Amino acid sequence: MMAKVMDKIAIEYTAKLIREPRPWGLSFLDRNYEWDIRLWNPATHAGMEFTFYQRMAPIKPPTLAFMLCTLVQEARYIENASGYTSWAQSQGFDKDDPDAYEAYMECYEQTQELKTLLGDDFEQIMAMSEKQIYAACQEVP
Repeated sequence: MMAKVMDKIAIEYTAKLIREPRPWGLSFLDRNYEWDIRLWNPATHAGMEFTFYQRMAPIKPPTLAFMLCTLVQEARYIENASGYTSWAQSQGFDKDDPDAYEAYMECYEQTQELKTLLGDDFEQIMAMSEKQIYAACQEVP
């Protein structure tokens, strides 16, 4: 299912270094990248844009499979929650924390964009079990 979906989606990205390495030595922890990601469906002209932060070595461009699987996992948390309070509790956030609410709204908006991007495939993916999604994400090139 995920492979079928990925055949329909295109990815573009740009990266920028957001923290310079320390002058006394290069450490992989010093390299923090911000990726501006754009996913779109050329057939439907639906698309979404977001920023992805990467702080690990080696720094490699994020793959379509990785980004789509990450978005699907986040969307599952939104779809399975009955609202903000339920989501915050499931994610270990304090429901009274404004930063938690901001994170919820960002995930909620991304989920809505993902629904538009994937169309009918969104519901089929959401119907998959956690284990099936994980396995599908591992199999996708």
